[in-house]
Amino acid sequence: MVKPRVIDITSENQGSLAQVYKEVFAGHPWHEDLICANAKRSGADPLKCMVQYSFKNCSKYDLNKSTQLIENDCRNDYIVRLDKKNRSGIVLLPTAGLENCLGCGQKLSLLQFYPDFVDHRELIGEAVNEPGFIGYMLTQESSPIGFSWGYSIPNFRTASVNFPKINELLIEKGILPKETFYGAESGVIDSCQGMGMGSVVVALRAKGASQKGYKYFINRTINPAMHAIINKVFSGIKADMLFKDPERDSTWFKWDFSNYDSTQTEKILERVEYG
Repeated sequence: MVKPRVIDITSENQGSLAQVYKEVFAGHPWHEDLICANAKRSGADPLKCMVQYSFKNCSKYDLNKSTQLIENDCRNDYIVRLDKKNRSGIVLLPTAGLENCLGCGQKLSLLQFYPDFVDHRELIGEAVNEPGFIGYMLTQESSPIGFSWGYSIPNFRTASVNFPKINELLIEKGILPKETFYGAESGVIDSCQGMGMGSVVVALRAKGASQKGYKYFINRTINPAMHAIINKVFSGIKADMLFKDPERDSTWFKWDFSNYDSTQTEKILERVEYG
């Protein structure tokens, strides 16, 4: 197998990044493929509904090694991930189709998650222009297969994060935002998972951030497997759980750059070529 190549994310290759971004997040565990059209309603609207739909069968599940609990269980047509009370979760679309949404009960009308519900092109464009942006994309035979990026903690709201509130919560934990790097996004397409590429994209981002003198690395995720990958470049030390995100169903975690393992990082990066 030819080694994947690493290229820097720039304003010039945002189109390729948008392509792989959409493919990654249509996969496990996010399955951000289709979503009830009522997701577009305001948060106070009684018909607001965040149930996602997919034509792609998935039998994966994640084991949280810290708690030994199964998370993101997609077996049995995702039904264990459907929460009708909170109108969230994922539903496998049967071939015959559904008449009504299983979350809000309204006549089923669907949006493409990207870009109709979330314009990922706008999100990417915003990120690339954030102060302290560091980002990398992996390509295999010129096709993008994965990515990771992050940036300095800003003091303003972005398309995906309420940073003014997050900054307050960080300070309460004794973490200065100006000393902190936000590991924003990372992922590898389903067909290239299990080949160590997840470790590569994470190691690339951590290496870039470590060279900028940050004290802390933080991120939020619903994917426990991501913790094990990040732990590798921080001397195997588990993250500190900080707090639940005030606006999303995800948790924020912290690693200290004093534990950054450059030797392990370089070993991981032997799997790829540059340029």
